[in-house]
Amino acid sequence: MGVVPKDDSTIAPGTMRWDMLGLSLLVMLGGYALLIRAERSVEMMFSADRSKLQDKLTRTLWTLYVQLAALSLLVWSLLPMSTFLKSFR
Repeated sequence: MGVVPKDDSTIAPGTMRWDMLGLSLLVMLGGYALLIRAERSVEMMFSADRSKLQDKLTRTLWTLYVQLAALSLLVWSLLPMSTFLKSFR
């Protein structure tokens, strides 16, 4: 499901997958930016109604959610990177 057979692929066998490298780096940069600026991202998410962030527990939980999303992006970025590295073979 979702896999393109090698016979139907528009990419020639043995071609370097530079698109996967670009995707991986883009996702890695986004995840890293979210991870190091999680508190700022939470403030930007609630910029329309800052009263929801008055509670310290709510702010901490949302920061944790953003950090978990950032970590999942960083881990997911390894998948296209592995596809790029496999294209060297």
